[in-house]
Amino acid sequence: MFFKVLGSSNPTRLFVAGIHGDEEAITRPIFEMMIKDIKITSGRLIVVSLSRDCPYISTLNEAYYDSTNGKKLLELIQEYRPEIYGELHTYKRDNHLNLIDPERRKNIGVPPFTELEEKVLIGSVSPFIRTCEFKKEDFCFTLEMPDPYSEKALQIVLHILRSISLSSSRDEILEKLREHYPRQIRDVEKNFREFFRDMKNILFF
Repeated sequence: MFFKVLGSSNPTRLFVAGIHGDEEAITRPIFEMMIKDIKITSGRLIVVSLSRDCPYISTLNEAYYDSTNGKKLLELIQEYRPEIYGELHTYKRDNHLNLIDPERRKNIGVPPFTELEEKVLIGSVSPFIRTCEFKKEDFCFTLEMPDPYSEKALQIVLHILRSISLSSSRDEILEKLREHYPRQIRDVEKNFREFFRDMKNILFF
């Protein structure tokens, strides 16, 4: 397991990859590049890539959180209680349309991801943890990286991760994201506002 802590005190940012074992070959090197030369001047950044010795179970399946990696993930969240939490995943390109399908909520119960550019997708995290493990004002996000990915896609993901690493609040993060992706972030907020409409303790992202 790859584990790095940069900085100290609050806010706490926790970025996790290797959620599914076969993703680590791509996501761990991205994390290693992301933290190279970064200077955390406020709060702390915890970067973790979980083990690759875990069979694939979707995080939308509650059984995932009983798996080896799922239990490690919950332990990390419960130990560090991050105000800013992110997951980095990969997906096969032939699954791209399924992930951004406007009917995804109807078909599998969760909103579609939103494409930023170069097939890099953004959304919230699994409802199983967003509704139980985080406070209303926490910022929770998932980035999906295409496999294989372009150099431009890599730079986009690195830029987003570094920007969020250097942000101290959800408002600051959203301001930075809207600067580059106003339409896309508006779509993400709309999708998750509708999804979490009846959950008064959730701020959708």
